[in-house]
Amino acid sequence: MTSLNVFVTESNVELYLSKLYTTINPAERDNLLRLLANEVAAMGNSREHVENGERRMAECRQRLERQRLIVSGLPSEHPDALLLETLERTQVLLVQQLESLRERQKRL
Repeated sequence: MTSLNVFVTESNVELYLSKLYTTINPAERDNLLRLLANEVAAMGNSREHVENGERRMAECRQRLERQRLIVSGLPSEHPDALLLETLERTQVLLVQQLESLRERQKRL
């Protein structure tokens, strides 16, 4: 994978995540998660992908913790509760991505 491909993939991932962190629309969320998964699948063995994956996972974990505090006691249909669901699904994808990237690195 060329450095340009790494840059484009990383930029797309950051763009999709920035939109995921603010959407409460389930259809839009699902589309963004699909796009994000496609970018992750296209990632190669770049050290940069692993480092950015670790950073993204930590950032999402922090967002998730803050959102859980905000949501406690709110009804499940509240927009903040819908955002929590999006963050939880995003975190699962980021964890899977990072595990996959680490496995690729081990095989090198």
